[in-house]
Amino acid sequence: MNYELPIHIISGKTWQHYFTVRPCLDGWSEFSQKTPLEFWNTTKRGDWLWWWMRNNTGYVPTKTVSVEFARSCAERAHEYYAYADAAADAADAADDAADAADAAEDFASLDSKDAKYNELGIQADWIRAHVAYPFGD
Repeated sequence: MNYELPIHIISGKTWQHYFTVRPCLDGWSEFSQKTPLEFWNTTKRGDWLWWWMRNNTGYVPTKTVSVEFARSCAERAHEYYAYADAAADAADAADDAADAADAAEDFASLDSKDAKYNELGIQADWIRAHVAYPFGD
C-alpha cells in the first residue's frame, strides 16, 4: 500500500521515531493525537497495541508473552468457531481472533462489527494486564 500519512508530529517526532513499519492511517491518526503512554492506556484496539509492540524501534514481545497472548486469543476464538482448536501462531493471533469475531455473525448474539470490536477491546485489556508499558516515553 502506497500512501502518505498525515503530517502529525508528536513532540517533534514523526512515525519513523516510533515504528519500523508505516502504521495504517486510522492507527496513526489515533496514536498521533495522544502521547504514547495515553495511547497505551486508552486505546480499545488490541490489534494496534500488538502491532506496535512488534513494529517499534525498541521493544519486541518475549516468546512467552507471544504464546500466552496467542492462547488467550485462541480460547476466545473457540467461542466463535466450533473448529478453533488449532491456535493461531503468536504473530498472527490478534488478527486471527478479530477475523474469528467477524466470522461469528451467525454464532454470536452481537452483530459482527460489535463482536469484532468487543474482541479487540479484550485483546487490549489482556496486553495491558500482561505487559508493562514498554516504551519509556
